[in-house]
Amino acid sequence: MSGVRCQVSGSCSHAGRWVFAFLIVLLSGCMSGSVSRFAENLGRAVGAHDDPVLVRSALPAYLLLIDGLIEGDPHAPALLEAGAWLYTAYAGLLGDEETRAAKLTERAMTYACRARRCRARRAPDLRACRFDVLEKHLAAATKRDVASLYTLGSAWAGWIRAHPEAVSAAADIPRVEAIMERVVALDPSHGDGAAYMILGSLTVLLPADLGGDREKAHRCFEQAVKLSGGKNLMVSVLYARQYAVATGNRTLYRRLLQQVVDAPAVTREHRLTNTIAREQAQRLLADEARLFEKEPGK
Repeated sequence: MSGVRCQVSGSCSHAGRWVFAFLIVLLSGCMSGSVSRFAENLGRAVGAHDDPVLVRSALPAYLLLIDGLIEGDPHAPALLEAGAWLYTAYAGLLGDEETRAAKLTERAMTYACRARRCRARRAPDLRACRFDVLEKHLAAATKRDVASLYTLGSAWAGWIRAHPEAVSAAADIPRVEAIMERVVALDPSHGDGAAYMILGSLTVLLPADLGGDREKAHRCFEQAVKLSGGKNLMVSVLYARQYAVATGNRTLYRRLLQQVVDAPAVTREHRLTNTIAREQAQRLLADEARLFEKEPGK
């Protein structure tokens, strides 16, 4: 969800503070379960919005609210997962503000890792453990672990995108791939194909000698498109921007992006993502010549 820019006015900032204060009062007497449901509902409401600029200007207040709720209940996995999702989403809205995005995705990763350890009490530190320990942990996961693992994998993929120069970023890709491969093994349709989308995006990033596999990326993106059923348009945008550009396939690039631009309104839960996807598709179509000149197929 990159490339979205806005200027936050003084009135918007004031409104954000008012909403934050109101919610603190509203939630002050809530039980932990109610607070967790609020966090989950907030995530769904953000995803259902159709104005990325408004979301970008409003989210900081809610991020601080989630931080405060987590501070009060640091072992509530639903709160931690909502925090990871919201921080990842907001980082994606920052466009070229790379320094801020790097900090935000670090917090998202922290929350996602803590949530996983709350869900699975014997979970190792998945960022630091040996790869075989990670594989053993994933092998023991069941279908009830899918949402938790998907949240972790998504936050981790966001961290990798926000830290392209970090030595550990490329080394982390196989870990995220392992997580997402376990997700699709347990529940292929989870996230309407988003797990396959992330797998395709990561696989195409790596050169062949480091495990990159463009044919695998192609299969993952195709599966993501199939499972999405046209509901998540970002699948096609990333398929075009990452795979089609990397392989020099301009025909595929144009077809995917034009389908996004022409797509009818779809389900509520993907409204924000699809609004951003359409904006990106229009920019990418206009930028075709430069992209293919700069990144010819190899």
